[in-house]
Amino acid sequence: MDQEDKKERKRKEIIEAAKRVFSARGYYQATMDEIASEAGVAKGTLYLYYPSKAHLLLACVREMMECLAKRMRDMLDEYQGKGASPLEIIRHAIGIYLDHLNRNKDMLITGMREGQVSAEEIGGEELRKEIISHIWGYTEYVKKTLEEGMRSGVIKKGNPLIMALGLIGVAQNITMYHLYNEPGKDLTELQEDIVLLVKDMILEK
Repeated sequence: MDQEDKKERKRKEIIEAAKRVFSARGYYQATMDEIASEAGVAKGTLYLYYPSKAHLLLACVREMMECLAKRMRDMLDEYQGKGASPLEIIRHAIGIYLDHLNRNKDMLITGMREGQVSAEEIGGEELRKEIISHIWGYTEYVKKTLEEGMRSGVIKKGNPLIMALGLIGVAQNITMYHLYNEPGKDLTELQEDIVLLVKDMILEK
């Protein structure tokens, strides 16, 4: 393993440690000392990778967004290559989204309950643009899937962008409700309920 690979592995270990500490303590209560201890590195080493707690939280947010985006891209490449139906692709996309939230549930719940850290504190305009870029990326995937379904007559005719935004909004609202009110729930159990709702919204009768 060369030096760059070692640095990348250490960076990932630090991010995972930070996610555990932020989940347990919250952003404002967590300290760089605690994160360094959890990651098994000296505090000075931690600062070589991330100059502040805000930079570290930003790295955690980016890692979660990039991980979800990659899983979505990989799934779409795989299933579109197999000629899967639009509904089947959407079903798998919902499953990936729910599984991703499950894996990051503790950190998401902590953020919801202690209040959102201001965007300015962890990245400002740069972070806002990144988040919007990822959201539009997911939206574009869903939009293209719906357009394909419309062409084949499976999906009802309509504005594919508005429909894509509606589907994403439905999934987000349902999962956020359960994260806040039923934090112990396995979110993947919601997949079929969301799929049934989506079918009523988009399938041609």
